[in-house]
Amino acid sequence: MDAGEGYEAILRALQSPARERYARLLELHRETLARYTEAVKRIDARAAARASSDGRTMAQVVAHIADWERYFILAAGELAAGVAWPQFMELKGYLEEDGRCLQFESVDDFNAYSARRAAGWPWERIQRMALRAAEVLYALYTNAEILPIETLDASRMYDTEEFGFPLSIPVGWYLWAIAIGHELEEHAQDLQMWD
Repeated sequence: MDAGEGYEAILRALQSPARERYARLLELHRETLARYTEAVKRIDARAAARASSDGRTMAQVVAHIADWERYFILAAGELAAGVAWPQFMELKGYLEEDGRCLQFESVDDFNAYSARRAAGWPWERIQRMALRAAEVLYALYTNAEILPIETLDASRMYDTEEFGFPLSIPVGWYLWAIAIGHELEEHAQDLQMWD
């Protein structure tokens, strides 16, 4: 697989029956984690200070991914606890390390918050946070005892057209798919994941 094929693989998975969907997303997440963590480990402090394709530093891009993954982790915990509609879906329930619970008006609002939050952090802190978040997210979604197919299926239905066609899917599956896609596609070029 190379850049550009990730969302196609995600779409094929989402259109599959539950057991096949689980197997496909599991394999896709495994490959994505390996490529993403390898890319993040390759970045040194000098490279982290360089501008990305959108003008943010590479450190800010990696922090942005890690912050979203923290949010996905919180949502996965809610799903595992039997919550059918995680707060994430309303951009609520983001917990800071000190326990403060935040909510956001929009995705852009969250992205701006993430950029401000990480602006003064040393690269080593961001790198550690990113690697830890990616590994925890993977561990949660790929452990069938924590998030079994039945739990993912029991979450509330979500209607979206963000994949290019109308799709109605339980939100647990949707969150797993967009978490993979965020690493696999949206920032893959900047991270040189396919070199």
